[in-house]
Amino acid sequence: MKLFAFAMLSLVPSVTVCSVFSKEVDIYSGTYGNDDVEVFQPEEVTYHLAGRDGVFYEGAFTFDNYNPDKGGAGNRQGVFSGYSTHFSSTEGTSLGFHCTGLNPGKNSSASKSFIFVMGPWESGEEFVAPQVTFQNLGDLSFIADNMDMIGITDGATAGTGGGRYGKADIVSFNNVGNIEFRGLNHGGIGFSRLNSLAFTNTGDISFTDMKMGYSSNGGAIFINQGGDSSLYSNPGDGNISFDHTGNIIFRNLVKTSYYMSSAGIFTNEGSISFNDTENILFENNTSTGGPAAIGIGSIFLPDNQPSLSFSNIRGDIIFRNNKASGGSMPGMAGAITIYGSFKLVQTGDVLFENNVTDKNTAGAIYCGNNEGKRFGGQWLLSADGGNIVFRGNLVKGSSGVFARALGIFAYAPENDYTGISQPNGNLTMDFRAQAGREIVFYDGIDIESITVAMPTLHINRIPADWADYGGIPVEFGGTVRFSGALTESFLVRNDGESDGDYAERVETSRRVKLESNIIVEGGRLVLEYGMNLANESGDVWQGSSRVEQDKPVFNLAGGVLEMTSGSSISAQQVIVSGHGSGAILRVGAAPIGSDSWEGKTYELPSLSAVTIDMSHGFDWDLMPFSERGDSGINITASGEFLLGGTIGIADTLDDYASAAWGRDREFVIFNMDSSSKRPQGELKGVISNTTQSSTVDSPYTYGGTWEYEWRDMDGDGEDDQLLAIWKHEAGCRPDQVRPEQAGKLALNSLWSSASNAASLGNTALAQLTPVRLYQRYARNVWGMGLGDFARQRSRGGVDGYDYDGGGYSVGMDSDFGGKSGIWGIAFGQMHGFSRSRDFNGRITQDSLMGSIYWGRIFRSGERSLWTVKADLTWGMTDNCMKSRFSNGMDAHGEWNNRTWLVQAEVSRSIQYAGGWTVSPFLRMEFTHGTEASFLEDGSYARKFEGAVLRRLSIPAGVSVERSGDWKGRHWTQVLRLSYVGDAIQDVPEASVYSIYSDIFWRARGVQPARHAVRVEYDAALQWNDRWTVYAGYGMEARGSSVYHRVNAGVSRAF
Repeated sequence: MKLFAFAMLSLVPSVTVCSVFSKEVDIYSGTYGNDDVEVFQPEEVTYHLAGRDGVFYEGAFTFDNYNPDKGGAGNRQGVFSGYSTHFSSTEGTSLGFHCTGLNPGKNSSASKSFIFVMGPWESGEEFVAPQVTFQNLGDLSFIADNMDMIGITDGATAGTGGGRYGKADIVSFNNVGNIEFRGLNHGGIGFSRLNSLAFTNTGDISFTDMKMGYSSNGGAIFINQGGDSSLYSNPGDGNISFDHTGNIIFRNLVKTSYYMSSAGIFTNEGSISFNDTENILFENNTSTGGPAAIGIGSIFLPDNQPSLSFSNIRGDIIFRNNKASGGSMPGMAGAITIYGSFKLVQTGDVLFENNVTDKNTAGAIYCGNNEGKRFGGQWLLSADGGNIVFRGNLVKGSSGVFARALGIFAYAPENDYTGISQPNGNLTMDFRAQAGREIVFYDGIDIESITVAMPTLHINRIPADWADYGGIPVEFGGTVRFSGALTESFLVRNDGESDGDYAERVETSRRVKLESNIIVEGGRLVLEYGMNLANESGDVWQGSSRVEQDKPVFNLAGGVLEMTSGSSISAQQVIVSGHGSGAILRVGAAPIGSDSWEGKTYELPSLSAVTIDMSHGFDWDLMPFSERGDSGINITASGEFLLGGTIGIADTLDDYASAAWGRDREFVIFNMDSSSKRPQGELKGVISNTTQSSTVDSPYTYGGTWEYEWRDMDGDGEDDQLLAIWKHEAGCRPDQVRPEQAGKLALNSLWSSASNAASLGNTALAQLTPVRLYQRYARNVWGMGLGDFARQRSRGGVDGYDYDGGGYSVGMDSDFGGKSGIWGIAFGQMHGFSRSRDFNGRITQDSLMGSIYWGRIFRSGERSLWTVKADLTWGMTDNCMKSRFSNGMDAHGEWNNRTWLVQAEVSRSIQYAGGWTVSPFLRMEFTHGTEASFLEDGSYARKFEGAVLRRLSIPAGVSVERSGDWKGRHWTQVLRLSYVGDAIQDVPEASVYSIYSDIFWRARGVQPARHAVRVEYDAALQWNDRWTVYAGYGMEARGSSVYHRVNAGVSRAF
């Protein structure tokens, strides 16, 4: 290697016979090749890279310049090779490798790598664990043109038997730019033994386009055996970490070796962690003998407990189109296989899609143990910054093709089936989703336990501590959803497959097999579109005998159990915590939130168990099914059915505002077939949870009473159906509407439409200054930018509004000579938003306006004159209103406003010395606006009749004008102060009809104060005798409202 710096040697003391040397070498920016490759360096070398153009090693490499004095290790060299290799820079220099050809020549056992390290190994030498570090560099690239090479190695994956003499210490990338490994057909990073591999504070990381054959054993990242305590006194873990990095990509990786590893990342005994990274993508990877994306295999150390974790991910995570096949790896999944713990928390959206395995395990993730080792630790899915979705993940095993996303297999320790103090080695399993987030399984899952005691799956459990969430408590009110809606789109029907066989595969794919206790503690657990939750148990080996497992318990302790569209639960024991506990049953036929249920028929869900305990009552949410009337569930209790307490209807007063409650109604709670045990115990009654009684009576709702009734539907003399009965009280109907639904914002739109028209009219009149009226040019054209803003507080119990609008106006006027004065026309457009002050409503308004204006000046003396001016303005406003109410209902409507504005003003101006002019004035403003009737759509649609706005205002005040020169140009400033009184003020109001509630009411817009103070300021700079620049601001205060108008523009006279 041609090194352009002095090599500094320093002696490192050694405990044994030999010594290990280290040296430091400077390498300047440039492109180097095969002639620059040195022999194996029996020392620790630090390379200092310099120059901003980067250091690059490119071309074909022979690796025949080996070190014959160092035996096997010297024979297996890379572009850089030695005991340890370090790269650093103070200038952020980039480092790149690109192999365009490979010809090992006489060194056929070369490691064929870019960086090869191996510690001292000869007799009498002290072993020093090798290191490879990259510190403070720019971008790194390790690229081969589809060559049988590896990027960084101890020789383990080159098919040479390398890495036999001790374990490497660390490979680290710290404070570097983007990192790329591409086209390396023996992998990116491969070690027989390695303490840790760490990516810290880096840019994007990518491993792509590798075709790793039989001799490579591993994939893109491969650590074969994490520890071997017989070789050194401080064995490591083989951990792999990505911490504070950019995007991470593993794509188009192919591993054809049957060795039990992964095409993406594999460590045999260590843990893998992703923390504080951006997007993570594992896509289009294929593996033989192991998972295609990530593998963690704890085979040799029974007490080891590795883990895979994703935490604080700043982007999304995607595992898509990964395929695993062949080999004999236990539990081989399509994407991820872990013999240890798994944690996914604080991430963006997560997607596992179209991952496939040919084993009877799971398409996406398999988590378990091997050779009878204890499986403890944690299994956590937490949807925090996004949703977690599993869809189209398939197993194509010996039994056929099925949709299976997840397999968790928890076994007892070998030869220790009886002495388990905690179930499954302290295994904890949690599915959590924050409010508004979901964990969605469109595929079936399996949790299998081969122990007497059962583990427990917790749904939305509050954690014991908040360490995973930065110490900040959060609310887990989200959803865990099992849906069969897409099953048939995943399963291709085989040629010649019978309807029955295909239906069986669909049913199996919709099966959620859970050999565990289940506790729903918050949020929602949803089963829909035929999904079956099978909460099962069996018998297991205990010594030489088969014994029965503990019976699992399905416990609805809190949150909502939502079952629709033919879904089912088959269980041993079902417990519903009771009325008032926070646990709610939401059961019925049509799926909730679906827009396509109309005209379709869905089956009721079903619950089958040996023992069902509802002895403390239950809370029941029938409201999502009240429109269609298909509430209820089919129940079969083969052993015991305990029923008692109170049934509480999970309702709000808003529910009873619907006209549907203006008549008697009945709802099925549950049905029982002839094989089911009949309930033991007595119900106390049915009540509304809102009123805490059986009676509902409110001025906003229809009134009535709840009660229950048993019926014998099959005529065998035994009651087999329980119903909730609503009895409407005649004449008890809403006589008021909730303020947020009154629709007053729609009436207030007339005020902002009138203000838009005034913006154009006032701008047009402002053109008729004495300067313009005296101007010797006959014509004038002008353009103005307009701003219109209003702040109207709620007043008198009427919702106020805020309006913000902007637009433009253009106009032209002409002096017709004689006594005709100046006549002009103007045109303008405004776009703005009017927002409710008290509620969640907004109107988008677009106004189109036109104006005709006139002015004339009359000289009454040497220093006094009279000015008369007037305008007629017309406006048309398109309105689009969107309202969302606190009860979740919404409305959307569109209509048109039309506005007329007539203004006239007379003023007498008196000129004083120094360019001052004082002008008392009197003005008249008459506004007439109409609002067209319209019908909304939405869940709370209303029909508004037309409305009218009238106002006659009389401003009276004085203006003070100052004229002078600014840099040789005529400069005029005018300040106007006036009192405004409304002689007529007809506030807009209209009749409104609620389709939902079948009631009418009168809605009225807000009424501004009748007295106001108006302040206006205008400035004009006459650039030359033709061009003038204008700017103006006006403010009007009316008690609880303030209006602001601004304009700026130019004019040209000709």
